[in-house]
Amino acid sequence: MGSPTRIYIKQWLYSQVLAGLIVALILCLIKLEYGWSSALGAVTILLANGYQCLRVWLTRQEYNPVELLKNFYKGEIGKFLILAIFVVLFAKFFNLIWWAFIAGILGAQLGGAALLLKKGR
Repeated sequence: MGSPTRIYIKQWLYSQVLAGLIVALILCLIKLEYGWSSALGAVTILLANGYQCLRVWLTRQEYNPVELLKNFYKGEIGKFLILAIFVVLFAKFFNLIWWAFIAGILGAQLGGAALLLKKGR
């Protein structure tokens, strides 16, 4: 069985995938372009968050806070760069509806936040 940190990271990413999918499907029911833009937003933030999780996951010593914090900051910088690159690429090559794209990003992020709130109880 994996460490509690790794299990929690998996649950956090799964909850973001589920929330991003729900937002994209709801907007897809309104108009296909809205769902497409929302799905691209969710994929963008999932790639960025996946990179950050990978950095934290690769901490060699499970309870070494200094190494964990270093990897967290490296992951946060990488997350920002990945997000910026994909936003520019998707804006250049796809016809995005911006509010739906941002709704996909926020929906996926709120899925992870919902898990944090649930675990905090």
